[in-house]
Amino acid sequence: MRRYKFMRNLFLSFIGIILIYTFVIVGIYYYKNNQMNRLDRINNHRMILQQTLENMDTRVQVALKGINQLKTSYDFKEYSFNTNPKLENYNNVRVFNQLRDNTTAFASFGYNLGVMKGNKDTVITSTRTIDKNDYYETLGLSEKSKKSLQHYLQDKEGSFGIYRILTLPNDKNNDFITIVKKEKIDYKNEVIFFISFYNKSIFPSLYNGSDETFALVSNDQLVHVKSNADHALLKELLAPASLKAIGKNAENQGGKYSVSKAGYTINAVPSNVIKDWSYVYIAPKKIATGQLPPLFWSTAIVCLILILFGFGIAWFVVQYNYRPIKRMVNTLSPFHHGEIRDEFHFIEETTQKMKELNDQLKTTVEENRLPLKVKFIRDLLYGLVPNELVQETIEQHGIEVLKGSFTVILLEFCLFRELEDHLSKEGIYKLKLKNYDLLEEFLHMNLRSEMIALENEKVVVITEETAKERIISVFRELMSKLSSDIQEQTVIAIGEPVISLENIEDSFKQTQKLLEYRFAIEKKTILTISDISHLENVGYYYPIEIEKDLIQLSVQGKEEKAILMMKRILQENLHEKNLSKHSLSQFVFAIVSTVNRILQQLNINAADIYQHEDGLYVELKQINDKGRLEEKIAELFTTLLKQINEEKDQDANSIASQLTEYIYENYQQDISLNDLAAHFHLSPSYISTIFKTETGKNFKDLLNQYRIQKAKEILSGNENIKIHQVAELVGYNNVNSFIRIFKKYVGLSPGQYEKEQIHLGKDDMRNIM
Repeated sequence: MRRYKFMRNLFLSFIGIILIYTFVIVGIYYYKNNQMNRLDRINNHRMILQQTLENMDTRVQVALKGINQLKTSYDFKEYSFNTNPKLENYNNVRVFNQLRDNTTAFASFGYNLGVMKGNKDTVITSTRTIDKNDYYETLGLSEKSKKSLQHYLQDKEGSFGIYRILTLPNDKNNDFITIVKKEKIDYKNEVIFFISFYNKSIFPSLYNGSDETFALVSNDQLVHVKSNADHALLKELLAPASLKAIGKNAENQGGKYSVSKAGYTINAVPSNVIKDWSYVYIAPKKIATGQLPPLFWSTAIVCLILILFGFGIAWFVVQYNYRPIKRMVNTLSPFHHGEIRDEFHFIEETTQKMKELNDQLKTTVEENRLPLKVKFIRDLLYGLVPNELVQETIEQHGIEVLKGSFTVILLEFCLFRELEDHLSKEGIYKLKLKNYDLLEEFLHMNLRSEMIALENEKVVVITEETAKERIISVFRELMSKLSSDIQEQTVIAIGEPVISLENIEDSFKQTQKLLEYRFAIEKKTILTISDISHLENVGYYYPIEIEKDLIQLSVQGKEEKAILMMKRILQENLHEKNLSKHSLSQFVFAIVSTVNRILQQLNINAADIYQHEDGLYVELKQINDKGRLEEKIAELFTTLLKQINEEKDQDANSIASQLTEYIYENYQQDISLNDLAAHFHLSPSYISTIFKTETGKNFKDLLNQYRIQKAKEILSGNENIKIHQVAELVGYNNVNSFIRIFKKYVGLSPGQYEKEQIHLGKDDMRNIM
C-alpha cells in the first residue's frame, strides 16, 4: 500500500538527516583536531624562538656586563689612558692577565673577548696578544667584512661615554659570530671590544630529517644560518625582501613577526639587547605526514560508529512514530467515501498547525513592540539615536506626542530606596508596579503622553501639553491621589517646552539638573526652571552623585581622574558662579566633609596627613582670595591621594593575602563582599579594587573558582554523594546556581563531571590489572 511508501520515505528521510548530521560532526571533529595540531605547532614554534631569544640575549648581556666590569678595573683604566710607550707592553700584560683569569667564565657562556685600543694594532685576548690583521684572519672575516670593520673603526661620530655595535659574520669557516663594540673613553682615545660567539651555541641542535631552519639577521643581512632545508629553498625563504621585512620589524621595535611563504612559516623576534638583531625560526606549515594516518583512522572510526548508531535509532523511531499514523488511517477509513488517501494528508494537517503557530508568532511580535518603543525613547533622551533615524522610528512606533511641541517631565520616587531595609525585593517590586500602574492610568485620563521607567526609581513622562500651569495642575492632582509617605518622597521636575526634537536631550538634562537642586528648595515637590533661577549663580553646585564619584575615585587611588574632577568642581564654583560669602562657606564645608568621608572609608587618621585635624575648615574659610583657595583645596586633595597610594602600595599585598585566606576558610558559608568589608573594617569598593589589582579577579570569581575546585575534589572522591549535598558543602544554597556556575568554570555539569571521573577511575583500574 501507499502507507508502506510513506514509511519508506520517512525512514530514508531520517537516514539522510543522520548522514548529514554525522558528516557535519565528523567534519567538525576532523577540523578541530587538525586545528589543535596546528595551534600546537604554532605555540611550539613560538616557544622555541622565545627560548632561543632568551638564551642568546642572556649571553650577550653577560658579555656586555663583563666588558663593563672590565672597564671599572684599575688595570684596564691604566691601559686605556696610557700615553707612555714604555708602559704599553706592561699594561697589555696586565689586561691579558685579567682576560685569562676569566677564560672559564667566557667559555661557560660560549664566547671569547678581545680588546684593542683605537690607535694601536695589537689585540689582547684571553689566550694571547696578536696583531689585528692576524686576529681578523682568526675571526674568519672576508674582505667585505674587513672593509665594514675598517669603516666602522674610522667613523668618528659619537661622543664621550657613547658606544655603537657592529655585527660581523664569519664568512670562511663559520665557527663564530663577532660583535664589535667601540667606545670613546675620552676625547682622544677609543677602545674596541671584540665579542666572538661560537655558532654552535647560538641555536638549538637540529634533529636528523627535520626541515627546520634557524637564522640570525642583522641590518637586513643574514649573519648566520643553521638549517637542514634545501639550499635553493632556503635562498627563496631568506630572500632580501624577507630580510628587509624582518629588519624593519626590529627597527620599529615590533613584537613577534610571522609570515607564510612557500609552504613554510617564517617566525622572527627582535633581540631585546641588540636592536639590529632578529632571531628567525623557519618550519614547515603543514602537519607532518606521520601525524595524518592516526587522525584519519580515528575520524573514520567515529564516522562509522555514528552511522551505525544512527541507522538503529532511525529504524526504531520510524517504527514507533508510524504506529499512530497507521491507527489514525484505520480509524478514519470508515468515514471516508471513495478512495482512501495516503498518509500525506497528515502533512496538510501539520501545515495548518504551522499556520496557527505563525499567527501566534505575529501576535507575540506585536506584543513586544512596546519594549522596542520604550528603548527608542530612552535612547532619544540620552542622545543615542542618529538624527537621520529619528523621524523614521517615530513613524514606525506611532509616537504621536513627538510629532509636534512637547514637554519632558522627570519624576523620582525616593521612598523605594528607603524601603530596601524594611521590605523584601518582591514586596518593593509589587509596590513599584502598583505605583506605576496608578501613574500610567492617571496620565492616560488627563494628558496625552508617553511614560517610560528609568533606573534609580525615576520615571520620564513626555506630553504634548506645553502649558506649564496646566501640567502643574495635573501633577498636583496626581500627588493628591498618592499616599502621604509617597508624596513626601516624590519629586517632579518639569522642563521647558521642546519645539524641535534636536533639543530633547537638553530638556532631559534640564530636568535632571532640577532634581539635583531639590534640596536647596524647601517644601516643593514640583520644580520648574523658575524655581532655581535665583540659585544657579549664588548657590554652589556639588550634587551628591558627583561627591560619590569623587570619593570612589579617591578610595581606588585613581589620582589623575580624581584631581581632574576636583578641578572641574572648583572651576564651576569659584570662577563660573558668583557665590555669596555664605554659599562659599557652605561649599568649603562640603569639600572638607568629602575629605573626612574618604579618610573614614580608608581608616586613615587625618592627623597622619595634615598637621591640624580640626583646623581644615577654619584654615580654608579664612582664605579670601579665590585663586589661593583653589590652590589650597587642590593641594589638600593631592596630599591625600598621594598618601592613599603610598599606603595602598604597602598594604595591598598583605590585605589581599588576608582577604584570600578569609575566603578559603569561610567558602562553605554564604559570604558576600559586605561580609569581608565588615570583618576587615574596609569599604566594599576598596576591597574590590584590591582583588582586581592583586589577583586579577573580582571577589565573585575568586570565591566561585575556589568553591568549584573544592566541589571537584568532593565529586572525585565520593561516588554516592548527591549534587545538592555537594552544593551545600561548598556554600551554595541554590542547587541550580551551583550547577550553572560549575558548568561555567568546568565546561561540564556536576553530574557529567562525576561520570567522567568514575569512567577514568575504571580505566585506571583496568590499566593496573
